[in-house]
Amino acid sequence: MKKPAPTSSPRAGSRAALALAEAAEDQRLATLPTDARARALVARFGVFEGPITSEAAVKRLVAMGAAAVPALLAHLDDPSTGWQAAFTLAHIGAPGAAEATPALRFHASHQPDTPASMWSTQGLARLGLLDEVAALLDAPSKAHHVALALAAVTPVSFPWIERALDRGDPEIDAPMASALVPGRGRFFDPAPDGFAAAVGGCRSPHAIVRMAAVLLLMSPAYPKATRPLALAELQRLATDASSEVRRLTALSLGRVGKAAVPAALAALAPMRDDPVENVRSSARSSYAKLSGAS
Repeated sequence: MKKPAPTSSPRAGSRAALALAEAAEDQRLATLPTDARARALVARFGVFEGPITSEAAVKRLVAMGAAAVPALLAHLDDPSTGWQAAFTLAHIGAPGAAEATPALRFHASHQPDTPASMWSTQGLARLGLLDEVAALLDAPSKAHHVALALAAVTPVSFPWIERALDRGDPEIDAPMASALVPGRGRFFDPAPDGFAAAVGGCRSPHAIVRMAAVLLLMSPAYPKATRPLALAELQRLATDASSEVRRLTALSLGRVGKAAVPAALAALAPMRDDPVENVRSSARSSYAKLSGAS
């Protein structure tokens, strides 16, 4: 008996039709002058149906870089989706978004506690204006925005974070700890030349900074030549005073490359008997993982 020919599901057909529509719209946009193309994409902010959704528009605008900045600046004051313009400018970052500096500065410092103000602050951080970002700590109700902005550009921002924590102000400490807590999503990858700053963070007097830094040591953004130095730093952090730093160190040791497995196992061995249960658990898990791979 002849089997019926397989048929595609309605959902698969819908996805294929959407992909064709998206490709056709991209072709149309490509025929437009650059400024008109940017304006057309900005007009898709807040739109979640059709060939180019809001998220897809942001990706295309970020890819356009500096050419998209005028259209984004023109939209920054929109009460509904202006925050997406600030979000996109932050993702363009330096040097492409440099033209937006005055507008981002205004929204970061003079606007109320809004998503547009928050993303403008992150935009300033992405442009490397960390002194300006840190200065906003003295403005009312800006500590949360500053904390998120500085956390977004670690490890280069660790010195500014440390100076903020040195104030000993609970109104600053709480949002900074929240922004740096492991597990929060990073919107931006660390800069490839930031390894030395990550090591510096691992030696901070503030445990919350060391916690953030230890997770950056093995970042694939850094050159492979930094791996032996990262391993040496992890070996040192295995006896850190903070149990949470030790736990994160144990997890990081479990992700080392094959050449580093013997040294990582040696560092993990005593951690399996750490006085803190979650450190012991993480160390034993990483040790078992590496033992199976060695």
